[in-house]
Amino acid sequence: MLETLKYLTQIKPARNYKNIDSLNNVASYLEDRFKVIGLETSFQNYVVDNNEYKNIRRATLLWN
Repeated sequence: MLETLKYLTQIKPARNYKNIDSLNNVASYLEDRFKVIGLETSFQNYVVDNNEYKNIRRATLLWN
């Protein structure tokens, strides 16, 4: 968990609406971290001022 916290707080440039690449990198990172612990994610994509953003909507337990 500390590794994830460090990643989220130290990403450069900072994750905010002006740095969409950082936001997308964080979303991908979280998706990968969730997969490692057996959770599947889905995303909510939306557009604001011609910029596409995404939220992680849920993480669902994957059953083997």
